[in-house]
Amino acid sequence: MRWEDYQAIGEALAESYPKANYLTISDAELVRLVTSLPEFAGGAEPPGTAVLSAVSFAWIAAAEGPDDSSPYEGAV
Repeated sequence: MRWEDYQAIGEALAESYPKANYLTISDAELVRLVTSLPEFAGGAEPPGTAVLSAVSFAWIAAAEGPDDSSPYEGAV
């Protein structure tokens, strides 16, 4: 996996760190977790914020599953 493999990284993070709070994790901690994945072959150099955001969203999607409903949907 490389930094651009957002979905694969997100799935690996969800599987490897099921109790991590993926909603409030810092960028530095996200980089540390991603680079510690055994199948990660990308560089340790932190990527740009767009890449980190994509990885973070992929992790959320993998952890939350296919149900994309929100408790806030329709709230005023």
